This record gives sequence, structure tokens and C-alpha cells, in this order.
Amino acid sequence: MAGTGLFAEILDGEVYKYYSCGEWTKSSSGKSVSIINPTTRKTQYKVQACSQEEVNKVMDSAKSAQKSWAKTPLWKRAELLHKAAAILIEHRDPIAECLVKEIAKPAKDAVTEVVRSGDLVSYCAEEGVRILGEGKFLVSDSFPGNERTKYCLTSKVPLGVILAIPPFNYPVNLAVSKIAPALIAGNSIVLKPPTQGAVSALHMVHCFHLAGFPKGLISCVTGKGSEIGDFLTMHPGVNCISFTGGDTGIAISKKAGMIPLQMELGGKDACIVLEDADLDLVASNIIKGGFSYSGQRCTAVKVVLVMETVADKLVEKVKARVAKLSVGAPEDNSDITPVVSESSANFIEGLVLDAKKKGATFCQVYRREGNLIWPLLLDNVRPDMRIAWEEPFGPVLPVIRINSIEEGIHHCNSSNFGLQGCVFTKDVNKAILISDAMETGTVQINSAPARGPDHFPFQGIKDTHKCFQVIQMEKTSWACTVIIQVCLCFAFYIALNLGQPQKLVKTNASGHEPFDLYFISVRGGFRPHFQQFHLLKQMEKVARIYKASFVVSSSELGEDDPLMQNATQHFPSLRIPWYNTYTTAASKSEGQEAVCFEKKIKISNGKTLDVIGVDTQLLQDSVLRGSLSGNRNNKLHLLIRTLEANSSNWRIVVGYQPLIICGENNKEQMKKKQVFEYFHRMFLKFAVNVYLSGQDCTNHGNDGSVAYIGNPGLVEKEPYSIFLNGNSHYSR
Repeated sequence: MAGTGLFAEILDGEVYKYYSCGEWTKSSSGKSVSIINPTTRKTQYKVQACSQEEVNKVMDSAKSAQKSWAKTPLWKRAELLHKAAAILIEHRDPIAECLVKEIAKPAKDAVTEVVRSGDLVSYCAEEGVRILGEGKFLVSDSFPGNERTKYCLTSKVPLGVILAIPPFNYPVNLAVSKIAPALIAGNSIVLKPPTQGAVSALHMVHCFHLAGFPKGLISCVTGKGSEIGDFLTMHPGVNCISFTGGDTGIAISKKAGMIPLQMELGGKDACIVLEDADLDLVASNIIKGGFSYSGQRCTAVKVVLVMETVADKLVEKVKARVAKLSVGAPEDNSDITPVVSESSANFIEGLVLDAKKKGATFCQVYRREGNLIWPLLLDNVRPDMRIAWEEPFGPVLPVIRINSIEEGIHHCNSSNFGLQGCVFTKDVNKAILISDAMETGTVQINSAPARGPDHFPFQGIKDTHKCFQVIQMEKTSWACTVIIQVCLCFAFYIALNLGQPQKLVKTNASGHEPFDLYFISVRGGFRPHFQQFHLLKQMEKVARIYKASFVVSSSELGEDDPLMQNATQHFPSLRIPWYNTYTTAASKSEGQEAVCFEKKIKISNGKTLDVIGVDTQLLQDSVLRGSLSGNRNNKLHLLIRTLEANSSNWRIVVGYQPLIICGENNKEQMKKKQVFEYFHRMFLKFAVNVYLSGQDCTNHGNDGSVAYIGNPGLVEKEPYSIFLNGNSHYSR
């Protein structure tokens, strides 16, 4: 069992220790971090919450140990790695048990991961001896203009201290894939495991401890990302970072400084199916590639692009196989097990509901119990649906019907992901040509995407995987956002004159009175390159013609938003102030930054406008946790104090989360109603004129003197319009 027998040393009561200076240690902070079992949704394990002082100590010992380790003979390094691999494989069962309980990995797959990891450690030891045992000899006369007067000897040297951060889905395998190559090359390792998967990683590290590696060479620190995450990645003692995960990668790349970075941040692996493909083979690989480990794999099939002529047949074959998948607990070796967390399940559900709203065909009834989501195949998915672009990391697979090979390649290459893909056809010439045209790091022919065998190269070719610019963000339609830029000019004027007779005021280009001020409101986030380019061109035109004063971005990415970065770098007219509805995780944990920004803007005739950005998610959570019952809450009172101190003529509040009520049919909607009413009363009290937000189930609404305007929905079928005061209708 986990934490017993050979592994009893790493457990102290109910809390697992961290590994520093060759010893298992309790944190001086006296705090711990709980790990939730995805199946039971109850606390399964606890790990130490290390402090920054303890991180400093780990870094010092890692630096010191690396100097000696670099002088250790290659054969001796390899010998210790082989020993660690043998211990890992021998004691696979307790580690596999942790994988089952921490990340809901099916029991059989959990054992496979541990054994596979041991094999990888041994392979790295063997290969490292061969590669690092060779050097190069160069002579000067091989370059034009030189005589044979100089000789050059080159060899590979270690980088130093490597910070390794693996993901939750393979906390053992993707940890050793960083640890073993680093150690054989003469580096030291500081491992920061994911919270879900931390105990599995601690058991794995103990196998290296038992192998007899020098003290300080390997360390494993656990704790809250808000307290030690940035401290680790920005630590001056780190010489290289290897990270596998998601959105956090972009923050790391910006904060790490001038050190080597190796990152892999997910994929939207496309499966292109031609008319001549063996559809039974395709269906089997779609099941294996799309639904194994509930789709929680970077290399899972994430979208099927099938020729229209064979789509019906393929969908029926996949449906039949989906029906045979077992759903249940990981201990029972079920095919589909709970996803890793409630937030992951909520995200997946959001993609599903978006697809349903926009007309996708559900091949099964959508079903969810807690973190357990039944496998779902979505047919007739269109590019305007989020599921067509975003990585669900769950057992939901979209099918997009295409009419040409070029259409399939275009969709694949329009994605900002470029990890893997696959092509199914009996024509080897077409397969090679298509694989060459696909902008992905690996293309499998007549087989599902996969990482492995583990000695194969594994790296993407797009920005989502590059070392120094790594972006994986939400995709939205640029068309949705362009409309709001134009409409908000009118909406702004209308909102500020609520209760007065409304008339359409045009620009001075046609001889009428101009507006007092123009600004652009945009939904930030990730888009395919071509969509982002078109959006920014439209924004630049609007900013130039109307002399926009600033941009408000309803985004959860802040300064890391690629839209803002590209706008201010490449579009001169958009080099104006940008205000983002964003709060850092660290600030949230400290109960700060409920108000993201406050900008007072002077308008004509001595009047002023206040634009206030708020973290609505933080504030909504505060309301639901107690403010409705009368408890004081610092976050809410910070907003109230800000509004009280406001003396401008007009007030606009901007938040990422919409506040419009969409119904009262379930508990979530009732909660939302509570939140809406609470904030609405606050807005009325302090004379807020407009609340701008991201998209909701409705685009616009009016209650009293407050206009609620959301990011507009798709506009292909009907023009966007704004409805205010119950009787004024202005079309696009």
C-alpha cells in the first residue's frame, strides 16, 4: 500500500513529506495541501506546503551537488539510474495505487505507466552513455579562407540545476522523462510535481533515493503554486525549466528570464479521414485515440475531419464502439473514469453546452455525475463552435465533415496547436503529401496519435510548443468581437442617455454632432492566426477612424493575452492604453485585486467617465460564500469603497463574467439570480450606467438605469442588435 513498507519513511501521520538534501522532511510552515480523489471528490492525501525559505535551501543544495555530480563518471551515473529503474519497476503496485486514487487512472494503465517509466530511465542511461561519450573534432581549413592551423575539440556539458514540472495526467512517466536525461547529462533536479499526482511522484522519487544518488542532487518540493510557483520559476538558481502542462506555460516563459525552456502545452490533434480509408480501422483508432484515459492526453484525437461521402458510415461505426465503452471507477479498470477535477468537468460541460446551443448533433445523450462524464460523440460540428478549436481534455470528441482534403488541412493548420495529427487512407502518396502539409510535430499514418515509443522524438512545431513563446488559450470567433467594437460606440452613447428620447447620432463625417468619446471593447483570448489577423485589422481601422481612446479587454489572461501583445506590437493605431479584467492567482489567494483597474477619463464640457474593471469571478464567489447572509467581505467592500469614492458623471463597470439571468430552472441559475440581484442593487445605488462582460446566453439587457451588454454571439443568421429602455431597437 501507498505510504507503507518500503515507503513508510515518506509519510508523517496523514501528511507526506517533501524531499530535500537527501532526506524526507516536514515543512516548517506547518501547512499542508489536500489532494482530492476525483472519484469520491473527498480528500485522499495531503502533502507539505513548502515555504520560499525551504525552496532556497533546496536550490543551494542542488547547485552544490551538481558540481560534484558533473565530475562523476558516465558509467557510474548510468549504474545508479539502472538501479533506480529496477526499484521503480519492482515496487510498481504502491505507486500505481496512488495514480488510481489521485488522478483516477484505470488500475491497469496505472501499472503500465510505472513500468514504462522504469524502462525509460534505463533507456536514458544506456543512450546517455553513448551520446555523451562522444565529442567532435573540427579543423579550421574546412571553412573558406582558412589554413589548417587550428583544431577544435567539442563535448557536451551539463546546464546545471533543472526545474522539472510534469502534468497531472502522467505525473510519473513525464517526470522521469525529465529527470533521467538531466541526471545522465550531469545536471541536478528540482521536481515540482502537480498537486493531483504529487503523492505518486513522491513515491517515484523515493525509488531514486533508495538507489543511492548523492544528497541534494534530486529534490522534490510540494506546495501551493500561489506561494512557491513563481518563486521557483523565477529563482536565480534555476538554469533550465522543463514544463508540461497548459496555460501556466506562458506565464513561466515570460517570468523565467534568459534561461533555456522546454515546454509542451497540449494539442488539438486532428484525425483526417479520406474516402478510401478502412473505416473499421479508423473507428477502432478513434476510440483508442480519443477516449483512452477519458481523453485526458495531449496526444488524444481531439477532432475528426472526415470526408462527407463516408461520414455517415464512420459515425455509425464509432457510435457502436462508444456504446461498448465501460464507465465507472478506475479501480474497476473502466474505460471511462472521472476527469481529474470538478473545474475540468465544468469546462468540458461548457464546451458541450456551447455545441448544443449552436446545433451540433449529439450521438449519445450527454450525461454527467460529479466528475464522471459519459463518452460523447458530437457530429456536424462547425468551426464556429468552441469544441472545434479548444482542447476539452475529456471524453468528448467532435466530428467535422469536410468536402475536400484542402479543407481538412486548412482546419488543422488554422489551429494554434501543432503537436500531433493522423491521416487515414490506403493511398500512401496522398498520406505523405498530407502529412507534409499538416503543421504538426508528428503525423501518424493509419494510426492514432500517441507519445511513444518513448525514445521517439516528441515535440510540436507551433507557438503552443516553442520554447520561448508558448500560448494555449481560449478560441473565439473574431466575427463576434468585431461587431461589438462598432456597436459599443452606439451602445455607449445610448447607455449614457437612458431615460431620454433616443435618436441615432452619427459621426461628424455626415455633418452631425460626433460622440464625446470612443473606445473599443473586445473579448480577448486565443484565436487561430488568420482570425486574429482579421480581427486586429478591423480593430485598427475602427481605432484610426474614430480615434479610439483606449481598449477594454474582457479576458482572463491579462498582459499575457496574445491579442493585446500582437495589437500593440504590430498595429500602430492600437498602441493605446489596454485595460484587462484579470486578477493573478497570487492576488486572489491573498484576497486582493477585486478591482483590477480604475481609469478616470475626461470628456468634453468638463465631464468625466470612470471605467472600473473587476474580477467578477472572485466577487461572485464572495457573494455566494457569505455576503448575502450579511457577513462582511473585504473583496466586496473594496468594490463598494471604489464606487463610493467615484465622483464622475458616468460609470462603466467591466467584468469577464456576465451577470444576466438566463433562467431559474436549476440551482446554478438560482445562484446566478442571487448574484445578479446583489450586484444590480449595488450598481443602482452607485449610479453605474453600463456593465460590459463576456458572452452569456443573452447578449444584452436592461434593468432600471443599468445597461448590461455582453460580447455578442454569432451573427451569421441575424444582425446583432441592442435593446434598451424596453422600446429602442438599433440594428447593426
